[in-house]
Order: sequence, then structure tokens, then C-alpha cells
Amino acid sequence: GHPDHVATLLTLASALEMRGDLAAAEATFRRAAAAMEAIAVDHPAVHLLLVQSLIALGNLLRAAGRYAEARPILERPLRESEERIGPEAEQTAWALNALGMLCKYDGSFDDGEAAYRRALAILDPVVGAAHLVSATMLQGVYLEPELRGPWGAQQETRLAALDALLASPRGAAADPSERARLEWLRIRMRFAKLCAALRARPPDDRVAWSI
Repeated sequence: GHPDHVATLLTLASALEMRGDLAAAEATFRRAAAAMEAIAVDHPAVHLLLVQSLIALGNLLRAAGRYAEARPILERPLRESEERIGPEAEQTAWALNALGMLCKYDGSFDDGEAAYRRALAILDPVVGAAHLVSATMLQGVYLEPELRGPWGAQQETRLAALDALLASPRGAAADPSERARLEWLRIRMRFAKLCAALRARPPDDRVAWSI
């Protein structure tokens, strides 16, 4: 295989995934990864394409609910990126993000939080704190498990009740520590709502990393 051929395969696989042909997308992602593994060249661009191929395949398996299959595939690009590209490289952060997403879905919350925190620690000095990181990455770090996930009518009702309480005489007369606790809960719930909206919102363009 050749890196240009693999890049084309990745583009094709992404198009197949967007179209809903997941079986064909998986097969194409696997072809891309196998082609990169066959290239015996020690070059950052080669390692980068291998990492991207494995992350894309692992993300597809995770989205399909095949968590046990996805884990070793998503652990491998992290190792490859750390060893071949660099432990503090931006690509390593995206490998950590992909692994953190899997942990969120398979219930390994502590492992997921650790992955997200390390990814953010890498990205801040590499691209700056204003860089657009994934909503899932931020949510995984800053929200406890009960506030992660979809936002529905129950969550909206709870937030509205909290807003009403804080605006009421009872809320105004609350003990300062209790009011501070409620204010902080409201901030976290609003952030959870934002994260859910970002995940549900169609992207403005095709990007490489899911939120």
C-alpha cells in the first residue's frame, strides 16, 4: 500500500459510514489499517495514518455497541502514537479522546476521566486553551456520571425547577453555602445541556473527530 491510497480508503470509509453502510465502512477501515501496517517505513506520516485508521475503526465499533472488540483496537493507536509520534503529541490526545469515549459507553468512568484529563493536558500547551476540543472530552472531565449522556424532558424539568428555586424568596434566603451549592449545580446542568446539544447538532462540515 501507499499512504495516498490509504488516505483515499479512509475518505471512502468515512463516506460509507455517513451513508449508513457500516459493514462496508468497517471492511474499508480494516483495509486501510492493514495497508499501513504493511508499509515498513519509519516516518511520522506513516505512523499518523496508521493511528488514524485504527481510531476510525475503533470508533465505528464503539458506535455499533461492540465495546469489547473496540477496546484493543483503540488501545493500540494510543500506544503507537505515544511510541512513534510522541507522548505529548496532539495525535496522542485524540487517541486518548477516542479511548475516553469508549470508556464512557462501556461504563469504565474512572478510566475514561483519566484519559480525558490527560488529553486536555496535552492539548492546552499544544494548541491553546481556546482550541475546539470535543464536548464529550469536556463533559467527561467536568461532569459527574449522572449528568453525562442525553438531555431529555426529565433533565429539562429538573433544571427549570432549580432556576425557579434560585429565583424565589426561599432561594434568596437560603444559607450561603447551600445557595452556592445550588448555583454550582445549575452551572453544571447547563453545561450538560450544552454538551448534549453539541453532540446532537449536525456538524457545519465533515471533521475527523466526533463530539
